[in-house]
Amino acid sequence: NVFDFVIVAVSLIPIDNNDSAIARLLRIFRVLRLITLLPELKAILNALFRSAKSIGYVMILMFIIFYIYAVMGTIFFEDSKSGYWDDVGVAMLTLFQIMTLEGWTDIMYQSMETHPYSWVFFVSFIVLTAYTFLNMIIGIIIETLNEEHKKDEKKGHQDEQALLKELVEQNRMLVKKVEALEKGHKV
Repeated sequence: NVFDFVIVAVSLIPIDNNDSAIARLLRIFRVLRLITLLPELKAILNALFRSAKSIGYVMILMFIIFYIYAVMGTIFFEDSKSGYWDDVGVAMLTLFQIMTLEGWTDIMYQSMETHPYSWVFFVSFIVLTAYTFLNMIIGIIIETLNEEHKKDEKKGHQDEQALLKELVEQNRMLVKKVEALEKGHKV
């Protein structure tokens, strides 16, 4: 409620056009309230945050592989006139395009015109990045989701056990009261 109030209040303050557009954009963040309403979505986001450290390590390793392949690409394909391998920065952008499998065959065939065995470079990079590393990231997230689910199940089971104990205790107290009333009426 406070979050909604602040966003609406800020959007009502008269400011110049650029700032008002930003204030109106802030209202989009009201959608974030859905996270508290949907426990499944909350579990997914918790899993993403909990797996961030492991994903970070995979990203560092991926960056190292990107850098190595970018340097190799600028060396191997330096005589290429395509512009894909002019320097390490451009080569890393090219490798990102290849990793996403967007038009990678065009780049490969263009390189194969001057370097017939360049397909080894491209296929090995795709196997490492598009298949191995991305599957590692997905695996980390799924494993964290499974841990989160098990934790929720365990908590739910513990809550059920506590409720069951409470019901048993209430039942005992009720039996004692009934027995006390029966003894009181018999006397």
